[in-house]
Amino acid sequence: MIYSAVTVLISTVIASIPASTNSQQFNSQDTEIQGNLGAESQPGDTGADFWIQQDDDDCVGIYLGKNLTVPNGETLDCNVVMVGGDIAVNGIINGDVVLLNTDLKTGPRGIISGETVTIGGSGLVRFIESEILERTIENAQEKIERESRLLFPPTININPGQGLKFSIGALGKFISLIITFITLLVLGLFGALLLSLGNKNINDLMRTIEYEKGKSLFMGLVMVLAVLPVFLGGTLALAVSIIGIPLIFFWILTVPLLFSLASFTGILLVSNWLGTKILTSENAPFRERFSGENLYHTVPVGLIGLQTPFLGATLISIAPMTGLLSGTLLILGGLIQGFVFLVGLGAIFLFVKRKSTG
Repeated sequence: MIYSAVTVLISTVIASIPASTNSQQFNSQDTEIQGNLGAESQPGDTGADFWIQQDDDDCVGIYLGKNLTVPNGETLDCNVVMVGGDIAVNGIINGDVVLLNTDLKTGPRGIISGETVTIGGSGLVRFIESEILERTIENAQEKIERESRLLFPPTININPGQGLKFSIGALGKFISLIITFITLLVLGLFGALLLSLGNKNINDLMRTIEYEKGKSLFMGLVMVLAVLPVFLGGTLALAVSIIGIPLIFFWILTVPLLFSLASFTGILLVSNWLGTKILTSENAPFRERFSGENLYHTVPVGLIGLQTPFLGATLISIAPMTGLLSGTLLILGGLIQGFVFLVGLGAIFLFVKRKSTG
């Protein structure tokens, strides 16, 4: 509808200007609409450079290089083509509007009931359907861009000098959601492989997470607070001793690596614990296909489960007016990740401590 109407309007204008016998040239640079003007109006009443009457109910007013104002309470029942100049709509334009290198401003009661196309000026090449109320063209563009992201078809915006912009809106978020899901699945399978290397210790670690969550959380917090002072103190001690100088590079590389490995392993352990809980519950889906005792099942399921708030926030954000809910889910997801990180790290510390003390 939008494209066809605009095409017909522009085609009519181009075809009618050379042959029009009802056109009249005006030199005024500023035009203000007075009264209710329409197809039956005289060209001089409208201030148009060209006034083309297509039929009894349809007309086109063409304004070249001048400013046009439709005051509050006045009505222009006609299609409008503006080339240069500015147009201020505080009243009503019952028709389509084509703007070439023209700035459009609308007042609180300004209405354009037809379709509006802006090319150049302050606007992008844009097709707008419906009334423009209580906003300038810049606000209208921002609103259209936000709403277009809710649609699956991609939108293309063209702005001279800025190249081509491409947005895939909700489709992009949906694709991102699928990619994230696949990434978590692959990471979970890799984590299961890593845990399987220490399979004989898995049960002890799982019992620590199951029955000592509070203690694990506390020890994990202690480790996070202590790791930086210990790392800096050890580095300084090695740097000031002759014997320690050859070992300083080993210390600098080893401590961060071991801490990162312990942190990642802790997250995998909590993922395994959660996945086991999910797959051994009475209402677990696909119980006949997945086993709560198989690391390659429990770890991916648990890892995806831990990311559910983030996945849910991405999915919900596709719908309009869900910023508060999606933001709440993101905060909740961050808190869960922090809890998981500390519990997993603390459980590993408790396990190592027990092993070292016999």
